[in-house]
Formats: sequence, structure tokens, C-alpha cells
Amino acid sequence: MPEINETYEGITIETKVNRITQSKEPITDGAPLIYTDRKDGVNPAYDVRTDRFEIALEAFSKIDASRKAKREARAEAAAKAEAEAAAATEK
Repeated sequence: MPEINETYEGITIETKVNRITQSKEPITDGAPLIYTDRKDGVNPAYDVRTDRFEIALEAFSKIDASRKAKREARAEAAAKAEAEAAAATEK
């Protein structure tokens, strides 16, 4: 069973900076780059001016459409199975 709380004890920034500067090791961790070219515009996920509600609404609309499609596929499969069962009993 997977662990729910996979916490670990971190180190302070001062300890980390001392370790990196004293051992002269390269900095390997950090935040991902979110820069985009000017021609591509600003990524809405990182734009502070973006209306997050619209993004969430679009995501929920896609999820809802997916659920409706699955529900309709199950209904069609059930109707087909009932039709086949009715055809089999008529023979």
C-alpha cells in the first residue's frame, strides 16, 4: 500500500549554499524555466493577469464531455446487448 504522507526533513537554504560553495558542486536543482518567446506570447498558466476561472471552466467542460461520451457509449453497448438478447430469444 502506498504511503499517503511521504514527507522528509529538508535542509535550510544556508546549509545548502554552504555545501555548494565549499564543495564547488554545480547547482542541479531549481524551478523549471517558464520563459516563452515573445512571438509565442505569455503562457496563460503563468500569466498573473489570466482569469483562472475561465481556464478551470474549460478544463471542467472537457471532463464533462468525456464523461458524457463514456456514458453514451455504455448506454449504446447496453442497448445493443439487449437487442442481441431479444433477437436470440426470438429464434
